[in-house]
Amino acid sequence: MTIELKTNTAVRITVGPFLDKTDGITPEVALTATNEKLTLVVDTGGVPTLVLDANATASGGSNDFVHITGDDAGYYDLELTAAQLNYLGNAKLAITYATDHLPVFQDIQIVSAQYWDAKYGSGNFSADLKAITAGVDFSATMKTSIETACDATVGGGTGTALTAIPWNPAWDAEVESEVDDALGGGTGTALTAIPWNAAWDAEVQSEVQDAIEVNHLDHLLAVDYDPASKPGTATALLNELVENDGGVSRYTVNALENGPTGGGASAETIADAVWDELSTGHTDAGKAGAQMWTSINTIQADTDLLDDVSGGLADIHTDVGAVKTDTAAILLQTGTNGVVVNATGLASDAVDEILDEVVEGTTTLRQAVRILLAALAGKSTGGGTATLTFRDIADSKARITATVDADGNRTAITRDGT
Repeated sequence: MTIELKTNTAVRITVGPFLDKTDGITPEVALTATNEKLTLVVDTGGVPTLVLDANATASGGSNDFVHITGDDAGYYDLELTAAQLNYLGNAKLAITYATDHLPVFQDIQIVSAQYWDAKYGSGNFSADLKAITAGVDFSATMKTSIETACDATVGGGTGTALTAIPWNPAWDAEVESEVDDALGGGTGTALTAIPWNAAWDAEVQSEVQDAIEVNHLDHLLAVDYDPASKPGTATALLNELVENDGGVSRYTVNALENGPTGGGASAETIADAVWDELSTGHTDAGKAGAQMWTSINTIQADTDLLDDVSGGLADIHTDVGAVKTDTAAILLQTGTNGVVVNATGLASDAVDEILDEVVEGTTTLRQAVRILLAALAGKSTGGGTATLTFRDIADSKARITATVDADGNRTAITRDGT
């Protein structure tokens, strides 16, 4: 947004927001003033001129840069000197410090003291025009002088010199009269091209809004319409068509009349007529009536299918009951719970996994059986000595070698279950 500053006048302006250079979102509220590089370029005399190219000052300098107390959005107070603003025209201010924040730019218009005082103070826009206040009586001589002066002021009828003029409501009637005269006594023959001034927009919009409200057109979309307290004339078209239904607008019976005798139908009567209408009278393809009855027939057909599905479900329920009965008989006959596997169903690799399961230490079930057979059914040697030996069934190796004391107690055992 462009700001206006008075020429040759020291000023303090708000600059920002200063946002973190990394995420571009977080406000910076603790910047060091002397780090901030200030660049001010002014378009003066048609040539961009570098006016300021220096770091900001912290306090007591020409360009003090201070965070605004209580602010958490990243705004700062910057001082500009009168000499730096001793120009007229457009200017651009840049504040940069790449280490901390994104660059901040501010567009400036340096305006004349007369313009500034007229717009923001108590002065007038032009020293050549007298201040006009409400209640001024325009004489014929004054009107001629004003017309001549205005024509010259706005660029000889081109409007090129027209500036924003604050509107005084007391001028309405006089301006309307003068415009009517200027347009050729109401014929428009004297109308010339008048460049539009954007400053007139608000006034025109205000006048149009006043006209809308006077004629109650705002009740159509913008303002609440209360049917219990109708605006405007009671016999106006909209008011005669609408009546109050507990605070809600609805059409009157007369508005819904469909007969030449004036006997209007109520909402209830209309509803009954719709529901009692014969379907045979609305069978044209592509029409809503035909589509509705086609859809109803389709729904009926689908409903009939549901009856067939229901019968099928009953059969399935019967078959499931028979399966459960047969399954119970099988379980009873086999004496199982449905998950026991007999010997014929046990694979050889499964038997190997069982025999090779470790039962103690590193000894498997297969090795334990071999050692037991040697102790119970194999040959033995060393009876009555300090060493007893028990051999395998094939008498090919010693399965157990035991060291015993004089009482026959085993003091050491060597086992071979391989």
